[in-house]
Amino acid sequence: MPQTTTFRQTANLLLLDDSEVAGLAMRGIVGRSRNRCVLATTIEAAWALLRELVVIDLVIVEIKLAQQNGADFISQVRADPVFGGIPIVVYTRVQDHSPAAKLRALGIQNYVIQPYHDEVVHAEIAAALTHPWREKLLEPEAECSRRLGISPRDLARRRTRLLGLIGEDIAALTQGRPPERKEGEEPPPPLLQASQEAGFAALAHYLEEVQQALQAGATGILEKVAPNLEAHARLLRAALNPLDVPAALLATEGETEPAAAKDKALWLESNIDLTGPITDAERVMELVDALPSCPVVDTIAAEFIMAAESKSTDIEYLMDFVSRDPGLSAEVLVAANKLHQGEGASVDHPSVAVGVLGNTALAGVAKAMPLIRERHMDVPPVSWSRFWLFQMGVAAVSLHTARQLELKAIEDYAYTAGLLHDLGKLVLLGIHPYGFQAMARHAHSRSISLHAAEKAYMGCTSREMAVRFCEKHPLPAPYQSVLKWVEAPHQATEHVELVAVVSLARTLCMHHHLGYCGDTPKDLCPPVDETPAWQVLKFRVYPTFNIRRFDHNLQAHCQQLKQELLGKGNTPAASGA
Repeated sequence: MPQTTTFRQTANLLLLDDSEVAGLAMRGIVGRSRNRCVLATTIEAAWALLRELVVIDLVIVEIKLAQQNGADFISQVRADPVFGGIPIVVYTRVQDHSPAAKLRALGIQNYVIQPYHDEVVHAEIAAALTHPWREKLLEPEAECSRRLGISPRDLARRRTRLLGLIGEDIAALTQGRPPERKEGEEPPPPLLQASQEAGFAALAHYLEEVQQALQAGATGILEKVAPNLEAHARLLRAALNPLDVPAALLATEGETEPAAAKDKALWLESNIDLTGPITDAERVMELVDALPSCPVVDTIAAEFIMAAESKSTDIEYLMDFVSRDPGLSAEVLVAANKLHQGEGASVDHPSVAVGVLGNTALAGVAKAMPLIRERHMDVPPVSWSRFWLFQMGVAAVSLHTARQLELKAIEDYAYTAGLLHDLGKLVLLGIHPYGFQAMARHAHSRSISLHAAEKAYMGCTSREMAVRFCEKHPLPAPYQSVLKWVEAPHQATEHVELVAVVSLARTLCMHHHLGYCGDTPKDLCPPVDETPAWQVLKFRVYPTFNIRRFDHNLQAHCQQLKQELLGKGNTPAASGA
């Protein structure tokens, strides 16, 4: 699950799949790796997006559509003079490889059976970017300038002029008139010559083919020329303006339900300096009590449902998947303990909870979870992907710290405790989707803590909401202690060492900017022995303990972990968690 990979450029994907769950899951995977994805549910919609956007780097196709066959789309793409070379991956619900041979004959990059796996998607993106298909059509600027012996600026002038010529020819073809020339103006070079002079080999080749077909007496050729010239023009325009991102790749769905729109206006447009708090702690806690289970981000839930329902998914993959998301981890722990209530020892670890529940029960649990729209956490610099990175960072640093301090009694709990320590923000998003955005903006504009903003807007904090949630949906006691005291470890009365370890990890991850939780430290990263957490932990180590070496080790581990979580290494495993 949520493994992130950083590529040398941002990739743009087109997914053809009529499953809403598949679309959400893919959008989540692609977004976590800082790429973009646009969705199409029909072949016609996919074609329209491909021709409109042009800058698609990889197409992922489901061949088993409700009313259509995705293989037909692949055949059409391969026959197209512009898009014929675009990388295509079949990622299908068809649970066998029988169609693969025929599709490979069409030149697909890969054939993969669902459910989606982050590392597979990332690998396919990396493969598509290794030899970008558009560079085979339009020679890259640096190479073309050297070959032609002209400056990049002169090449840009040639390509800009070529763009104008294409537009004139499109007008001539669509309106049945020749291109207009101003009186006394020297006629420009023919389009074919201009294409060659601008390093646009694909357009030159296409024009030669059109000429040959017309000379051979072929009919119906000219009807197709204008749309194909327009596609070439879009390619050229994208090359001339590489920083322009089509709006469709940046679009986010808006609220269409009146109730949601009203709630959005209430939270984002109110001035609490004039109106006072939006709500109060009593009403907030009533809504927390009404939650049927732990809220989970929609893209994560979709990916999980796909995995749980697939016959090809083994239980170990589901264990690993759950152990990398705070909402899923909390939910399976609650569900497993409810199932075995009164049978003695509690289920303390998400991987064990997954085994207790099994695939069928897990799919049911996932479908019943309240969903959070990923975009509701988008309040720059906060985003779901950065918040997820922060939780993963705290989890990994907590485990590393427990091992370094040889705190064997808490080692098995440290990773999950770190992962769950900020569960309150998911609870908040589950009951007030726009509340987090409003309070994060308020905290940033006033230079106050997020908790202070929460108090001003609703009379309580998201941490208090998490503690209240656990009163009705009990998590194992060690995790409840962390939720309650992680920001005040000296006040902890239970599971003191675990609370302090997670508190230390949280402090280090905040100062090293390992993801983002909504608060930005106003100072430099303090030495470990000056943190509130160490004032608790120092009594748990031997007098000869080398704090300086430990401090250096932890700081270095945070930097290494930051690189890994940002995709420059391997995602840290949750082993031992």
